[in-house]
Amino acid sequence: MGTWILRCAVHALLVVGLTLHASQVDNRLQAYTRGLADELWTLLSALPPSRSHDYELYTMDDTIAQVHTLLDNYFLLPQVALGRFRVATCDGADETIDALACPTLRVIESATGTDEVERFYDLQRGNESCWPVGLRYNTHHDVSRVFFDALVSMEISVRVESHPPSREEDDADFEFTNWNVSFAYDLSAQGQLHGQMRVRRLLPSLTLRATPKDLIPRYVFFIALAVLYQLLELGHLVATLPGATSLETIGRHLYYTEPWCLVVLCMNLATVAVSIQAWQYAGHLAYFEQLSLTFAIACGLAWVSSLRYLHANARFYILGLTLRRGLPRVLEFLIGVCPLFVGYVLFGTVMFGSQVPRFQGLTTTATTLFAIANGDEVRLTFDSLAATPLLGQIYLYSYIMLFTYVVLMVCIGIIEDAFFSSAFPSLWKQPATRDDDSASSRLATDDWLQLRSLILNETDPSLVVAQTAILNRVHERLYVAKDDGQ
Repeated sequence: MGTWILRCAVHALLVVGLTLHASQVDNRLQAYTRGLADELWTLLSALPPSRSHDYELYTMDDTIAQVHTLLDNYFLLPQVALGRFRVATCDGADETIDALACPTLRVIESATGTDEVERFYDLQRGNESCWPVGLRYNTHHDVSRVFFDALVSMEISVRVESHPPSREEDDADFEFTNWNVSFAYDLSAQGQLHGQMRVRRLLPSLTLRATPKDLIPRYVFFIALAVLYQLLELGHLVATLPGATSLETIGRHLYYTEPWCLVVLCMNLATVAVSIQAWQYAGHLAYFEQLSLTFAIACGLAWVSSLRYLHANARFYILGLTLRRGLPRVLEFLIGVCPLFVGYVLFGTVMFGSQVPRFQGLTTTATTLFAIANGDEVRLTFDSLAATPLLGQIYLYSYIMLFTYVVLMVCIGIIEDAFFSSAFPSLWKQPATRDDDSASSRLATDDWLQLRSLILNETDPSLVVAQTAILNRVHERLYVAKDDGQ
């Protein structure tokens, strides 16, 4: 009991620490990271704010003007932006060691057959010759036409360093965060060039000074807690192993008896890994994309594994029993329904995909139908199929009646049955046999007496009294309690 309390206390400390740290990271970055993509979109593209950060280009002149405007606005960021930015110099002069890389243009062109050619261009400030011939100003229309006819896609990538809003000027040079901003242009759609901006954080150089120092003890605390917790788990695992130890025995023990040990192991490994990595970049409170997944796994597993301690109370264990009993049956039912759903997805994509954006592509159609089944955007989807009113309404009405009124209700019924069988087991007893011709749900009296005799004959004489008491209690549950209920 003492070991259980110690493991629970260590786990609680680790959960609270990770949660508070995640909250602090979120609050610290919210002021500038969340809006940085919108800020860069407006400053670089010179287009109105857009949540999706994409646009469509339909003419060669607009495309050439857009990419040149993008490059010009990039070099003007430090002078015109309200925020504090640093960009690459790229003016042909001698560059320092710490200078950012110049913007690059990656062009993919179609060659003979299905082959594609990939070319890279280093873009410089005010240097028209660094662009491909087809993207230069004052290029003849026929030359640009040849370039765009062969174009498959292109991408402009720029490096930007930003400084978060802060009133403290000390060590400002060490708080700049590196970003890679890319504008991708896709010509796969007929007659238009689809562009989209993507922003990705980059890990800083390890040569930067590690500030603030107050974060380092926190990472050490996380590592120490994770190591201590794992040692306690190993001790508990060794103590609960059966006498004969082999790889097969250990595997069966982990799978059937101590499955939470594997969850805790993954959580501790993720915690140690992300703490060590963040320790190296202690000057940046932000968790970069290379660390976000590991940190998210650690936080998620920390809270999920808390269920093992809540299950010590039978009332809290109802959720686990409900999922254990209901989830497999729900999955089996959904597998049987899957062909119907795929059929609706394919029909909707082929029939309406060319006209309705909600059905353009299999994934988009599947998302739309899943949302409709849960009651989301039903009226808007009906309105979007106004071009084919009869067929569209038959399609949606049949889908809603089948999946919302039948499939969804069956899933709810399965989970409800699993919940009540877990919360009130005495009222939801399962029959001992499944003979459809016989209404008997228990062993016959003669069969029970024969089974009782066989068990007592194989019991050690010193344990006959205890075994008899156990069999009497089993008999009472199987027969006396049920007869009283009837």
